[in-house]
Amino acid sequence: MLKTQDSIIARLDQMTKTKISAKQVEAIFAAAYPFPPEAKVVDLTAFDENEPWLQQLTENNAKSLAHFTYVRDRAQTRRNAVAELFGKFNDQFPETANTPWAAWNAVCELADWRDGNGDADYSALLAGAQRKSTWPMPWLQP
Repeated sequence: MLKTQDSIIARLDQMTKTKISAKQVEAIFAAAYPFPPEAKVVDLTAFDENEPWLQQLTENNAKSLAHFTYVRDRAQTRRNAVAELFGKFNDQFPETANTPWAAWNAVCELADWRDGNGDADYSALLAGAQRKSTWPMPWLQP
């Protein structure tokens, strides 16, 4: 157990010392808040536009496009928010600015704030756990 603990501490420490580029920061935030996949486009111009099934398909397509736009915009809003938190962290803690630690801290802070239930202990331990665990952290890989 102590060996594992020491290994994790060393990796976390490495996260505070490794500088990352703006492109890498953007990739981390994109992994934490991914855009939905774009739908494939189907050419329906060969069909009669008065067909009831085509009209229904067109209506469904419009709803799907609206939902896609909504989900994409939400992800972009969260990317913008996490980038703002990252900037604030960098200003407050210049010794660990522009590091994987700063990026991870920003993702965790946004996940805790967004998913929390008002209970600070709950938020720190459980809120946003899925978000925190899904983005790539190669620094912690054995």
